[in-house]
Amino acid sequence: REASAFGNPEDTPAFSPLATAPLATLEQPLHQPVGILELLETLKEAERDLLGRHPAIGTVPYNGLSQRSSERLYLNSDGACRQQRLTTASLYLYARAEETGRKPRSSGAVRLAYGTGSLDIAGCIEEAASRTIAHLDYAPIDTGRYTCVFSPEAFLDLIGAFSSMFNARAVLDGVSLSTRESLGTPVAVPFLSIHDNGLHPGNIGASTFDGEGTPTRRLALVEAGTLHNFLHSEATARAFGVSPTGHAGLGAKVSVGPDWFEIGPAEGAEGGASGLDHRAGDGDPRGLVLIDSLSALHAGVKASQGSFSLPFDGWLIRGGEKRSIEAATVAGDIRQVLQGIVGFEGAPEQPSWLSTEQAETLLTAVPDANIAPEQARQFVGKVIDATAALTPHLDGFAADRAKTLLAVHRQLRDESRIKGLKYDVRPQLPVDVLGVYVLLPMGA
Repeated sequence: REASAFGNPEDTPAFSPLATAPLATLEQPLHQPVGILELLETLKEAERDLLGRHPAIGTVPYNGLSQRSSERLYLNSDGACRQQRLTTASLYLYARAEETGRKPRSSGAVRLAYGTGSLDIAGCIEEAASRTIAHLDYAPIDTGRYTCVFSPEAFLDLIGAFSSMFNARAVLDGVSLSTRESLGTPVAVPFLSIHDNGLHPGNIGASTFDGEGTPTRRLALVEAGTLHNFLHSEATARAFGVSPTGHAGLGAKVSVGPDWFEIGPAEGAEGGASGLDHRAGDGDPRGLVLIDSLSALHAGVKASQGSFSLPFDGWLIRGGEKRSIEAATVAGDIRQVLQGIVGFEGAPEQPSWLSTEQAETLLTAVPDANIAPEQARQFVGKVIDATAALTPHLDGFAADRAKTLLAVHRQLRDESRIKGLKYDVRPQLPVDVLGVYVLLPMGA
């Protein structure tokens, strides 16, 4: 009783109402453990193979081969009884290569399986070697605006770093970019959907129930760009008046977290650049940047503020040729990205510029009708012909964005206590106008 006085009387835990609900069935074969000497010899052989893949690969400093056997049990006095046994194995290989007069380059690969005998060791060696070798021929990249393509792993890392925007516990604690009122509002492009699916076949460590006994299930977080659900424990679900979602972790206190993100196009969506080809550079003379992996996620992300500054490994693809980037950082503020919309009303020659909020309101407006194609071309043509009158404001907007980006860099570096670095952010003018939308009142 004395210990409970330190808790929050308005946030007391209770048993999940779904702790006795039926569970999904998973195919998770159990494997017998392998002896430590056999594990060691397997890892040493993998290291020798990796070292022999290229003369520049001189060391393989960080490698590991492990196996695990676990059993989870959940019981409560309301009659819940959950049990799950699981065996897993993992392999991590990391290579470091260096050529004379050049900076060392490194990369790695991971493989997971239900047992050591099922690990794709050859594939892990090949991936670690090929990714490392690909970065040997590197060059600096000019400052500028580029079309960027994230690898699936890099994009998942970025979404995971800001997963608090889907976390009901973070929302209640006031450390999320989302609020209660965020549900039902657009947070992404209308052709993007994000689900959390702890039962995904690729999730080797999948569990059929969470720390409170609630069944694990696939949950729609973002559907067609709109925020639909938060991740919940029993307590947060009770606070929101909904059912638990199976995302509770039970430790010193009940936590909430994602299991396995699924990111893809919304069902039936036709948006996006379906013809984008990262291998060809998308035809842009400046090239296309392929971000392979992000670093410093633990230090370069301020999830509750929405800001990030992250170094990455990647390639510049130009004219069909792919070359490793020596060093680069992607930085910004998610709120600024989402608010980076400008608009005006009146004649293009004498525009009355709208606030960001007004522009966003117009973009979400539902049209009552379409005009004739010839009229549409005429209205859009007037805006394009008046580009000279619009350019000064657009350039000023880009300059303001550059100042904001510079402030984000400095804030993150100051908080990380990194000294002796100087930053300069300059907009690449003139700005690229990717689209022109003309909205007319009915009867115009």
